[in-house]
Amino acid sequence: MNSQDNYLASKVLYTKNQEDLLFSLLTNFNKTVDIINIKPIGIYSNTISPTSEKWYINATSEEQSISFITIDCGALPNTGTSMIPHGIPIVTGYKIIHFYGTATDPINLRTISLDNKKLDVIIDQTNINITTLEDLSAYTESHIIIKYIAS
Repeated sequence: MNSQDNYLASKVLYTKNQEDLLFSLLTNFNKTVDIINIKPIGIYSNTISPTSEKWYINATSEEQSISFITIDCGALPNTGTSMIPHGIPIVTGYKIIHFYGTATDPINLRTISLDNKKLDVIIDQTNINITTLEDLSAYTESHIIIKYIAS
């Protein structure tokens, strides 16, 4: 499906021939389903949810569905490490493919990316480990979105 196939026509002309009409209706219905299914869900919650994204390891592999979860990581530490359980059942065949997040200082109304030289984020089999290299405890709200595949 190319990018122009991702949109529905705003006007469709149908034939009066019943067989051609049925074929056109079914074709447009199937296209509508495909288009809806590839759109992002856009609901970031603390439960594991599917995305509409697919992962290909190489040209000969089967596509794998990508899931995601949003984790509330709380306050960033004062030059230390926070260990936050992520709840993803990481076993053989699971692979984290992308993670990102932000932290907010609600008093000074500042937000920083967790992809930052002031801290390190490492995800292991059980936890999200956030290590700050300076005092970032004013950032009392932080969230990480983790995308992963399970084969």
